[in-house]
Amino acid sequence: MLLNGATIKEIEYLSNDAKEALVTITDGNYKCVAFCQPCNKTIADLVKQPLLAFETKGIEKIASSSLNFNRINSTLKYEICGQVMDFEKGIVSVGLILLELSAPLPGDINVGDTIRFICERIDLLN
Repeated sequence: MLLNGATIKEIEYLSNDAKEALVTITDGNYKCVAFCQPCNKTIADLVKQPLLAFETKGIEKIASSSLNFNRINSTLKYEICGQVMDFEKGIVSVGLILLELSAPLPGDINVGDTIRFICERIDLLN
């Protein structure tokens, strides 16, 4: 298992009864907001598993080595630029934040490549 170097910075509950929350995750350089349900997390918890990039699409290799999370409007949708860490498992890193893609990587992409993709939401799984 890959160890994430990211921690929970903020938790905003959408529903206390359903334990649904938006969780801000950071590695000190990069940050993203993930959906979590049921959310049993606390601030400063280490994120030990990759986040899920839900409904990943538009995966393409890019020449830039610039990494980022670009939130699209005020939705939970993101455009993400990350580095491929594990081709078989579809693991991508943005700094120390790890994501697992919900779609397979195209065959022309290799470990170490920088890719750009869109995901409908980032999920923090328990």
